[in-house]
Parts: sequence; C-alpha cells; structure tokens
Amino acid sequence: MTGSRDKTAKVWDSDTLNLMGTLKGHRKGVWDAKFSSWDQLIATSSADTTIKIWSLATFECIQVRIFFKILDIVRYFTKYEQSCAKSEK
Repeated sequence: MTGSRDKTAKVWDSDTLNLMGTLKGHRKGVWDAKFSSWDQLIATSSADTTIKIWSLATFECIQVRIFFKILDIVRYFTKYEQSCAKSEK
C-alpha cells in the first residue's frame, strides 16, 4: 500500500506489482496506511484529520473517524496497528 499527497492510497499486488485498487475520499494527503489481513480492512490517516477504514474486498470506505488534534490521530492509529498485529498471530 502507498499513501500520497494526491489524497489517495493505492493497494498493490505484492507479486505482480499491479494496482489492485485506489482508495479515494480524503480531502488532504494520505500520511499512512495499515492493512489487517485478519479483518480484511485497511486504515488510512490523512492531513484532513480523519482516519478512514476501508473494505479490502470492495475498496469502499466503511467508517470515518474525525479528530481535532493530530496527536489523537497518532494515538488511534497506533492502537489500530497494535490490534492488527495481535489479531494476525
């Protein structure tokens, strides 16, 4: 996965390096993207102070979290990353 200043995140096939899908919906650049294979979800964080949760099957946004402080985004994303790591064990 890659995040970009063009306000999108892209999901790539790791074997062929072909583009599988583009996640569109952030109003500012995408800072980070995390994948949970257990839930088949993707989480993206953006400079627009939102975290979006996406379905890997449809590449559609299924949840939006709005934050008013950048530090809150970092805290939430860190917890999400930790829960993904635990669920994949």
